[in-house]
Amino acid sequence: MARPGRIGVRGWRRVGAWGILALGAGSAAAATHTESFARDPLTNGWQVAGDAGLFAWDAAHEQLDVTWDSARTNSFFYLRLPFALGRQDDFELSFDLQLAHIQGGVSPEKPSTFEIAVGFIHVASATGPAFNRGTGRDSPNLVEFAYFPPADIIAATVSPVIVTSNSQFWPSFNYPVELTVGDRFRVGMAFRGGTGTLTTGLLRNGVAWVGIRDVVLGTNGAGFRIDAVSVNSYNDRGDPWGSVWARGVVDNVIVAWPDPPRTRLAGAWDRGVWHVACASTGGWSYALERAAPWPHWQTVAGPRPGTGGELRFEDESPPPNGAFYRVRLERP
Repeated sequence: MARPGRIGVRGWRRVGAWGILALGAGSAAAATHTESFARDPLTNGWQVAGDAGLFAWDAAHEQLDVTWDSARTNSFFYLRLPFALGRQDDFELSFDLQLAHIQGGVSPEKPSTFEIAVGFIHVASATGPAFNRGTGRDSPNLVEFAYFPPADIIAATVSPVIVTSNSQFWPSFNYPVELTVGDRFRVGMAFRGGTGTLTTGLLRNGVAWVGIRDVVLGTNGAGFRIDAVSVNSYNDRGDPWGSVWARGVVDNVIVAWPDPPRTRLAGAWDRGVWHVACASTGGWSYALERAAPWPHWQTVAGPRPGTGGELRFEDESPPPNGAFYRVRLERP
């Protein structure tokens, strides 16, 4: 234990992201999603993987009630991003966290501490059978805020962390920093692809609190791939010492990511084959998708890397009764 974008996605908006975290640095215009939990998040794009009993919408208080229990299976309450992000991108996350109870070393067989976490995941990686946060070497593609409550001889620790696609851990351990029960903490995280730096800020009850050291991703070429923001309850399998049980709420989630490049689409028939042309940008991949019937999308051509020029795709077997088409943009 280390102490696909679619054009015109509904519900996402483009704003200046500089005010999200109040970390003092501006960023370029970005798309954002704000979740106040004023309505059932499961009707607003959120999903559950793992043990759904660990997450409950509190309609009366408009917040998400969370149980972190390392004795139970890996579980994620997550919202997919329109496309995957990597180390070349700028993105941000902020949220409120208030704990009602937390105990590290809750298992007699594992008297040391274990983490609770909120951050970014790659859904296919995190929900795969080989994913294991407890070993510290089998949990790829994470950018998250992790907290270890005090237990045994370990002090309370706040640890922002990046885990690369090959499970290299880049943490920042900050201790003693205790997220005290009953206090409301505002967590802000901002990753800047140009410098490979993850900056984290903390407010306690609305007041600036302790400083958190940056995480600076190494220059050895390792990257990461994330495609969802998530509240994470990890199983402690693989950690011979640590366990945790906690209850609390997560609220007022704001996530921001760069706008995908604008593109133009055009379609035409040519000798019984449906052709689609689109402008492309380097650093992105493009794939033609078809829905017939709606809304069941499947890839019919690509993906292909952007060139800075026009890309052309063909659907050699278009349905006789018509179909919907779109081009999916992703980071390669």
